[in-house]
Amino acid sequence: MKAWIENGKVRDIAQGNPSEIYHPDVAALYTVEVPDGTVSGATLVAGVWTNPPPPPPPDPVVVEAARVAAVAVQAAAFAKAMQELIVTATQSRLDTFGQTRNYDGILSACTYASSGVVKFAKEGQYAVNARDATWSALYTLLAEVQAGTKPMPTSFADVEPLLPALAWPA
Repeated sequence: MKAWIENGKVRDIAQGNPSEIYHPDVAALYTVEVPDGTVSGATLVAGVWTNPPPPPPPDPVVVEAARVAAVAVQAAAFAKAMQELIVTATQSRLDTFGQTRNYDGILSACTYASSGVVKFAKEGQYAVNARDATWSALYTLLAEVQAGTKPMPTSFADVEPLLPALAWPA
């Protein structure tokens, strides 16, 4: 095996013929034969290539801290994704409700709260009230989750029963 020696130490070892692996300018740096088992960082001591000592094992406390940090990052990413899913599903629920009376969605229904047509004004005001109550309930729940007083929902199915019922008044 040919090695690239820099400052008296093995910088790298070619796993094969350097001229077949590297650009000619780089291959020219691999000039010294080293025995099998030689690793980067080895030095020539009294004519024998001596490998550096192996690194000490990682500190278990540091390893555990890194694992805990990685889990926390994953949990935060899951919480963010779950919140986005729940908010999107809540909006869809409201829009679908508005569409049951042929509005484009809840926003469209809410714009009729000031309509001069009594039927539309009543539906519009109900849509405003339903929208407000829904978002208020959802954001209260999300605040409780963030505070740690409620568990993180795992799907919209966990949240929907906690939202106000949506039913047009007779």
